Amino acid sequence: MYDFETTEPDRQGEATRALPKPHPLLTTAEVARVAVEYPSSLLLDALTPKRRVGGGRPVLVLPGFSADDAMTARLRGHLRSLGYRPPGWQLGRNHGLTDTLVEGVEARFVELRERHQVPVTLVGWSFGGLFARWLAHEHPDAVRQVVCLGSAWRPEGENISVPSSHVGLVSNPLALAAVEDRLAQDPTDPQPFHWVTCLKRSVLGLGGPRSSRAEVA
Repeated sequence: MYDFETTEPDRQGEATRALPKPHPLLTTAEVARVAVEYPSSLLLDALTPKRRVGGGRPVLVLPGFSADDAMTARLRGHLRSLGYRPPGWQLGRNHGLTDTLVEGVEARFVELRERHQVPVTLVGWSFGGLFARWLAHEHPDAVRQVVCLGSAWRPEGENISVPSSHVGLVSNPLALAAVEDRLAQDPTDPQPFHWVTCLKRSVLGLGGPRSSRAEVA
């Protein structure tokens, strides 16, 4: 599923380095890490000030392979607390590029676009990132942003390293902070990712550019 030997292009498009492989011990401890990540993000959400910065904008969250909306509930709950409208995809488990899912996710996307009358942000976790990229390719004028979490293809655009388990990318506090930071960017003038700015925004509600706060119907 992962192309860990892929090289990452620099700004001139030249290969510079190979993506690192995860340490075997981290992979082995995946379940234990998720058991810490999930409650930690719940606690931080309860303790940090509420920041309604989403303006009611729709964010379609697409689950990873064999996952469903229940497994993205923590991420969607976090985004909802920020003022976004993050529905699930409502297609059950993600079993790959079946006709049912391909047609269903496009119909779900079009439904949200027509309901809100604004471009939709796509957040794809793992295999869900493939659906997100495909939707953006098919409907470029109807997509505001694409954010992929641990998705499987050659790196392009901005890549952020997050100390998280793979399953925990939809619940790890740092992963949620990174998603929050990227969604707050103005798509016409996105700023490079910096952890200091990201954490100031996530924990203190300070620093960095913010996208429009206009409420969406």
